[in-house]
Amino acid sequence: MIERISFSDYLKSMVGQEKAKEILSMKQKEKENQTIIISGQNGITGKSTLKRLLRKHGYRVLEPFECIEIVLSQELQDPIPEFTRLVD
Repeated sequence: MIERISFSDYLKSMVGQEKAKEILSMKQKEKENQTIIISGQNGITGKSTLKRLLRKHGYRVLEPFECIEIVLSQELQDPIPEFTRLVD
């Protein structure tokens, strides 16, 4: 028979003491407004299980395949303040 484990202990075993403490100390508003992205190598590493358990405990969680990443790395030469008002 497999023994039950607390969410806190599971989280510590997966992400380490420091990261688990950071996640577990999040207030409800932070859980609602911050998204946790779980990434790592392909294969059976526990990413999806961790995602499901975090969601079960009220966290917003995504894996990279659920996202579209846009990287902007070229600095604008002539930025226009309030530019969003000019775009339909």
